[in-house]
Amino acid sequence: MGLGHKKTVSSLTVSPTTPTLAWRITREPYADLSGMGAKKNGGRWNSPGVDAVYLSSDPALSVVEVLVHLDLPPELIPDDYVLMKVDLSDLTNAPLTTWLEDGPTAVLEQTESRAAGNQWIAEGRTPLFRVPSAIVPESFNLILNPLHSKSVTMSAVSYRLFSFDSLFTRFRRWMIFCNPHVIYKYYGSRIPPALNSSKNPDY
Repeated sequence: MGLGHKKTVSSLTVSPTTPTLAWRITREPYADLSGMGAKKNGGRWNSPGVDAVYLSSDPALSVVEVLVHLDLPPELIPDDYVLMKVDLSDLTNAPLTTWLEDGPTAVLEQTESRAAGNQWIAEGRTPLFRVPSAIVPESFNLILNPLHSKSVTMSAVSYRLFSFDSLFTRFRRWMIFCNPHVIYKYYGSRIPPALNSSKNPDY
C-alpha cells in the first residue's frame, strides 16, 4: 500500500475474551472493592447512592480511564494512587452467564448508561457487568456489584503504588513544544526546569 493511499475503517468489532483478572487504579484510601467511592459520587454506570466498583480488563485501560478525569496540573496530582490486580478465577469455575453479563455494546449517554447500570445492580443479576470503554470502545470495563453474593469470592491479589510522574513529565514536554499556550495556562511565563529540554537529556 503506497504512502499516499488512505484506508478508511468505518467500524471495528472486537470480541471480548473471558476475563480472569481485572485492574483498578485508585487512591489508596479507596483501594478496596467496597464501592463506596462510586456510591458517593456516582459514575458512568451508576447514580450517586448506588454501590459499584469500576474495574478494567487490562492495566493500560485503567490508566487511561483515570487520566481523562484528572483535571489538575501534573504537580498537584496526589502521590497515593495504587494499581490493584483483582483475581476473578473463583468465578470462572461457574458458567459464564452466572457471573458475567454483557451490557450494551454501544457507548451510551450517561443518563442511559446509569439507568442500565442501576437496573442491573438493583436486580442483582450477576456480580460483573461488562461494558465498552467510553474512551476506547474496543476495550472493556467491568462494573462490580459489591452487594452481589458471589462478589465475596473476588479479591485484590496485589497492590502497588502507581506514579503518573514519568508519564506526565514526557507528556508535558511534548505539549509545551507543540502547544505553547499550555505553559501560560499552568505556569504563566515561567518554564519549569523539568520542562526545559536543555536540562533533560532524555527528552
